[in-house]
Amino acid sequence: MLSQETKVGLFVLCGLAALVIVTILLGDIHLEKRYKIKILFNDVSGLPKKAQVRRAGVVVGKVMDIELVDNKAQVVASIRKDVRIHKDARARIVSFGIVGTKYLELTAGSEKEPLLQDGDTIIGIDPVSIDKAVEEVLLGVADLVEEIRGIGKEEELGKSLRAFLDNIGDVSRKLNRALGPEGEELEDTIKNLNQLSANIREITDSLNQESIARSLQKLERSLDEIAKVAEKVNKGEGAMGRLLTDEKMGERIEEVVESLQESSEHARKVLRRTSDFRVTWGYQLNYNVNDEKLRSDFGVSLIPGEDKFYLFSVNNIGESDSDTDAGEQKVNSVTVKVGKNLGMFSLYGGVIRSSGGFGGVFWPIRDRIGIDAEVFRLSRKRAWLNAGAKFRINDWCY
Repeated sequence: MLSQETKVGLFVLCGLAALVIVTILLGDIHLEKRYKIKILFNDVSGLPKKAQVRRAGVVVGKVMDIELVDNKAQVVASIRKDVRIHKDARARIVSFGIVGTKYLELTAGSEKEPLLQDGDTIIGIDPVSIDKAVEEVLLGVADLVEEIRGIGKEEELGKSLRAFLDNIGDVSRKLNRALGPEGEELEDTIKNLNQLSANIREITDSLNQESIARSLQKLERSLDEIAKVAEKVNKGEGAMGRLLTDEKMGERIEEVVESLQESSEHARKVLRRTSDFRVTWGYQLNYNVNDEKLRSDFGVSLIPGEDKFYLFSVNNIGESDSDTDAGEQKVNSVTVKVGKNLGMFSLYGGVIRSSGGFGGVFWPIRDRIGIDAEVFRLSRKRAWLNAGAKFRINDWCY
């Protein structure tokens, strides 16, 4: 048989081992070595803190913090020490899954560049905006329309150029007749001008007859195709025709669109609740001076939002010959609390150590320093009062 001291020692050892394991599994603790890098973006909309950092689809780190620095979004990421990333590497924001959860995807960079060190900064690739993409498409369509309109203007330019050259020819002939024998010195020059005029006329005629004719033929074929499609639509042929002419089809489509809008709104609400949902746990080791034994409290808190919380815990865990210890506290008792956050106060009520009760916490600094008090065992002549204070050392230890 093991002595009482040996049992207590084994219990404490198991409790500490469980505390370490649960802290590593559920807490934000990494045993492997890591280094931090900074990534600058113009826009990080939708990227949450604690988001995954991946390279080639493999998780290699996570986002630690996002802050605004010099009008740019600076993302601080923690990367595993064994992951080699070069200084010319780039990062981009990627979505995956139906919900579209966002994460950071890193490139490795080129081997000729030095490796990133702790605290180094790289430039991120901003995600493509759908609005900008649509705007570029519309601008391209507008340019195409302007080019089609310019075909007519090109024909008018050719006509004007031919008229100008005809005028030059008339002037040269008149000069030739007016100068007569005395203008023999200008004869060669005038002939050259006439030849130049003829050559330019041939070029403009060729331009109008070939390029403009081809463009007009293409435009004519396109207009014929558009006319055929419009005729089918007017007759109600094809999917587009039925959409535009069938009233029942239009009503069904309208119902589908409304249903999609309702589903989208419902999904948005569910995602908002899910993104705010948190789960925390707590472990407390106590020494009972009345029966000189160590006892433990272990609990889990469910936090669906900023203003509500639920706590489930087992208290005063340990062995005892009776239901209560030497101080008349129940051994292996249960606590179920339902609470609400009201500014600097948190109020709760429910089952406290297997009996009815209520209490509250005053937070001079929210989630850092708390002063709590609770009253329970209200059915007794003298209710029990527990009061204390707690200070948060880090993210996982009070």
